[in-house]
Amino acid sequence: MGTSGSLIINLIIPFKSTKLEFTNWNLQTGIYKLDYATLNASGIPLSSFQSDNIQIFGKEKEIPIHVADGGDNSIDPGDYVLFYAERNDGWLDSTIFVDPNHIGNPGYSLYNDTLLYFFTWNSSTNNSRYVVESDVNFSAFSSVSDFIIEKHETSLFQEYFGKMYLMR
Repeated sequence: MGTSGSLIINLIIPFKSTKLEFTNWNLQTGIYKLDYATLNASGIPLSSFQSDNIQIFGKEKEIPIHVADGGDNSIDPGDYVLFYAERNDGWLDSTIFVDPNHIGNPGYSLYNDTLLYFFTWNSSTNNSRYVVESDVNFSAFSSVSDFIIEKHETSLFQEYFGKMYLMR
């Protein structure tokens, strides 16, 4: 689970939302854990909603979460929320280019190293969740004939200057 980077939680009560701000160049893409102590210390009124009502948004969309609440549908000591966070890259920068392929390095934002995730709650119980798969009968699943592998290689030169061109 993610441990590098700083996690700043700011409570925004009027909108029933909490800003999760990652502000460190060392933030790695990975799984992050919000435990009861962290959520409670941030001032979130945990007793005013059920854990089914929790949502986290990042990169302009709701992201699936896993809520470990002991089955009682409330956030109590020992409970936590897991979510997958990605470090900031050039995903939003591409919207200002006529051709998004002209970004020097899509792995880094031209403007900001900060990425915001929002912890919020609503009255819906149909929020995005990871499904825990308990089926161990793998022979019942059909195999996939095709798949795609995406490979990214970078060098120090590419990190600072974008695409590398060989000049002769």
